[in-house]
Amino acid sequence: MKRIIREIKNFIIYLIIRGLLGFINALPLRWAYSLAGLLGRMAYILFPKDRMTALDNLRFAFPEISETKIKKIYEKSLENIGISAVDVLRFRRFGRQGILDMVEVEGLEHFDRAYEKGRGIVAITGHISNFELIAAWFGQSGYKSSAIGRRLYDTRFNRMLVDNREKMRVVNIDSEEHIKVFLKILREGYAVGVLIDQDSTRYRGIFVEFFGKAAYTPVGPVLIARKAKAAVVPIIIVRGEPGKYKMKVYPEIEFDHSISQDDDIHRVLQKCTGILEKSIAENPEQWVWMHRRWKTRPEDLE
Repeated sequence: MKRIIREIKNFIIYLIIRGLLGFINALPLRWAYSLAGLLGRMAYILFPKDRMTALDNLRFAFPEISETKIKKIYEKSLENIGISAVDVLRFRRFGRQGILDMVEVEGLEHFDRAYEKGRGIVAITGHISNFELIAAWFGQSGYKSSAIGRRLYDTRFNRMLVDNREKMRVVNIDSEEHIKVFLKILREGYAVGVLIDQDSTRYRGIFVEFFGKAAYTPVGPVLIARKAKAAVVPIIIVRGEPGKYKMKVYPEIEFDHSISQDDDIHRVLQKCTGILEKSIAENPEQWVWMHRRWKTRPEDLE
């Protein structure tokens, strides 16, 4: 009986979301952004548990910032999540040229240099601004582009996400797929986008420093890149004025096979995390502060 009730509830939520998506796509872009901002401000009030987690995280990361400014940063981050969602939902409407025009790219030569080696790229990023746009931009630019993502709890929502990626010429890889799938697509020369800024004991991880505190960080993507001789290239995207983004591609972080694998993986993962931290510190209103980033402690694993 509980299962039937849950399925009915999920179906109702699905219908509401579909209707909302249709409504947002029908609105003029400026109005859609305004609606997204309003929903973000409402989320600040409607989800007190997330708000408490986010404000605690912000106090820890920026102890010198006033309480008023911390609350403003979180409220603005919720607005930005909504605006980024609008842009993702309108990918098809923007079309190829529209997506290319949205993004100003710095450091593309670093990506091209790694891409031309033909051994694949593990493109490291985080939940900063419109991270979905990174893979979409590369896919629409003609690169072999793919992205790893966790399967959503509802198959209908998951299908919507996958369809949206595939329309952007992005190959979707389920995070639960066997490692052979990851290796195969790297050997075919694809760039695989991965997010490394969330704490999950579902995946093997190690502790690296993030805002001065040990944070449990997934190790799989970097470990696989080392074994496959693929390039690790950090990429960050941030939003500027409405509908415009700036993407920065960093130089490849090369592996050092003269040291132990564990030490090398930690070194590379720490460098990637440091790049994410710097971008978040510069653009704190564009990160997902409601995530419990420092949830897992070393003693928990012991």
